[in-house]
Amino acid sequence: YTVVKAEFINKTLMKITLCAKNRVISFVPGQYAFIHFKEPNFSKEQHPFTLARNENNLFIYVKNRGNYTKALQRSIQSNWTAFLEGPYGRLDYRSHQKQIWIAGGIGIALFLSWMHSLKSNHEKTIDLFFCCHNRTDLAVLKEFQVFKQNVLEMRIFTFCSEDGNKLYSSEIIKACPDYKDRKIFMCGPKKLTRDMRKQLMASSVKRNNIEYEDFDFF
Repeated sequence: YTVVKAEFINKTLMKITLCAKNRVISFVPGQYAFIHFKEPNFSKEQHPFTLARNENNLFIYVKNRGNYTKALQRSIQSNWTAFLEGPYGRLDYRSHQKQIWIAGGIGIALFLSWMHSLKSNHEKTIDLFFCCHNRTDLAVLKEFQVFKQNVLEMRIFTFCSEDGNKLYSSEIIKACPDYKDRKIFMCGPKKLTRDMRKQLMASSVKRNNIEYEDFDFF
């Protein structure tokens, strides 16, 4: 793939658009690939990133979480070459009508990928609960607003640690009285996904109604 564009959404989150040079990778929305950039003066490390697509291109979201992502955001330029290995991941929202999405930090990338794939006639009921540390992280929700017209039934709830707000299962139950009948998808740090899973199961949510992916290594 070739890097078409790299743009900051906020101070720590970047969106990188990629265009296939020849063979296009086939993936289910929300899957991820291990990517490395083949440039003489840049690291050869592979790192996993969630894949999303629009009509012609593929894109990934890169959050500044360590030395590699910081260097990538500082150095990346148009026309860089990217190699993708994958896809990986098994979460799939498409067969469920009523859903709850729970995202922590960069785990929001999974749901952004799903959002991009939704059609205007999807007829799904979706509520998104987004947890983040800083108010600046809320800027990523602008990406959802671009496609909001396709998701008429979606509501978005935010919980920011900087403002003293933390998500508990009681907030989900209050907002979604039919929560027991919904498929619940989670993506984020282990502490969020494991704690929330325990809370929801303690509130009579069936184990097989909860699916999650840990983003600790992303």
